[in-house]
Amino acid sequence: MGMGRLRPIVLALALAAFPLAACADAPARPEAPASPSSASSASPAGSAEAGDLVVRDGDTVEASGRVVIVPGRPTRFCAPAPTTLEGTIGGPPKRCDMGVDLDGFDARKLGPDGRALLRGTLRGGVLHVSAQGPARPEPVPTFDWQVPCPAPAGGWKNGDRPDDNGLHELVYDEHPEWYRDLRVTYPDGEPGSSTDGPQPRTVFVVEIVTADHDAAERAVRSRYTGNICIVVSPGAKSLADQQRDLERVQDVADPLMQDPANGVYELSGGDRVELSMVVLTPQLNDRLAPVRELITANPWLRRVT
Repeated sequence: MGMGRLRPIVLALALAAFPLAACADAPARPEAPASPSSASSASPAGSAEAGDLVVRDGDTVEASGRVVIVPGRPTRFCAPAPTTLEGTIGGPPKRCDMGVDLDGFDARKLGPDGRALLRGTLRGGVLHVSAQGPARPEPVPTFDWQVPCPAPAGGWKNGDRPDDNGLHELVYDEHPEWYRDLRVTYPDGEPGSSTDGPQPRTVFVVEIVTADHDAAERAVRSRYTGNICIVVSPGAKSLADQQRDLERVQDVADPLMQDPANGVYELSGGDRVELSMVVLTPQLNDRLAPVRELITANPWLRRVT
């Protein structure tokens, strides 16, 4: 089954000059009761039903992000979109396309990094601020380095990792319907960042979903002579299943991403396709109805209950 080299896919709306990396935030708990509370961020993306995330005009919402203040323009609150800020590279931003205008924001309380945690009433596309505080800290990525298989007789092999091109071709190009995404793990613990000296031992985790897992395992071992951990996951979505779901969602999401007014700025594949957006309005929720069972909505502005 030749489907091209499949990988977890992230599609983002890019509008011009340079990336909005400085605006990236993720839900977390604010620290002070005087600041906006953690009520709207208690549920991570995907743990709530879509109906719980829908924001209607007049609802109270909360988010953390960058505030852009330019004389003569409305103060702007930026979503963590990998889009663009208008401005000079290396200089202060002048506006952001993915976000909302602010009313009642106290610029004297804005930290030197230009970010804040805000709560207020969303009405007519404007956030009327009722409370503000320090922005949430950016999350630190974590990884599971552990091998989910016992070591084989004689232990894991030492030495440089063999050429894995054949393994990748098998999994991603030839039989994506048999496998899930490859993972690299480290039996000796989390590797350091140094490239000097002996490199840590690595183990490829190959997750098989096809019923004929013996044939799928033989194919893997014929293509790769290094350390392999086989995990059998009957009923799980294969790479091919994930790709089909992603294509169905793209048919609905791509037109939304072409118009910044919809606020949909990122799509990433997986067992459920994650759609990131400024706010999940009732209108946007209705437009996503044809693929609702395939997606996890990840709105930036969350309703406070």
